[in-house]
Amino acid sequence: AEGNVCSPTFSYNGMQYIITMWESKDAMREFFSSEAQANAMAHLNRVSCYAKVHEYVTKGLPSKGIAINEWRKDGQRVYGEPKGECGDMTPKECFWCSLFNE
Repeated sequence: AEGNVCSPTFSYNGMQYIITMWESKDAMREFFSSEAQANAMAHLNRVSCYAKVHEYVTKGLPSKGIAINEWRKDGQRVYGEPKGECGDMTPKECFWCSLFNE
């Protein structure tokens, strides 16, 4: 997307994460209000039962650990509820997440 500097993805404890870095808040907000984002969000529930997002401003790309801690502390639920098996504190060997990773 225009204004997107990078979007690394990673898996941690059976959960999938993406960190998006933007040239500006305006570029980020323009994308998140776009038709492309709306279409992606409409299909996200096909591969997940729970989604949570967090926006914050920082200089440079945060480490995975910092990003996860910020997300856990201040993230906003988009849909679904955290499950014991696949919630914010998913155990390393999560059956449902292992199906997603196959």
